Amino acid sequence: MVDADGPTLPSRADIDAVLAFLPLLERPDFEATRWTRQGSWLPRLVDAPEVRQLQQALARHGFVVAFDWQSWHAEAEHYQRDPAALAGASLADVCRLLTLHLRSDRFIHGQFAAAVASGQIAALLRRLRAIRDVELAAR
Repeated sequence: MVDADGPTLPSRADIDAVLAFLPLLERPDFEATRWTRQGSWLPRLVDAPEVRQLQQALARHGFVVAFDWQSWHAEAEHYQRDPAALAGASLADVCRLLTLHLRSDRFIHGQFAAAVASGQIAALLRRLRAIRDVELAAR
């Protein structure tokens, strides 16, 4: 975990590793959750393996940042409601938003997969692509 305000935000290589998931998330037939009966006689909804792989990649590549994510919901909602705001989000704020989705999933199982299914995570990855293409190219 890195500090969102510190100098150790994800690198271009880290962003590229996570962006590898974007084509999958943008496929119209991709299902973030699936029904299974494995281990139970009742069907239950589970995250698709690719969703879990994306979660692991985000953690491994420095997108989980240390900040008070529980008190940051108002800012997160602003980005979710306003596409123009998200289009101008900094790398640190994109990391905060991804962290919020990842951490929320620990308390509400399936929240991250729901964010994938709703297109929120793909929108964040598209913003990452823009940051990589414009802002990091200037470095």
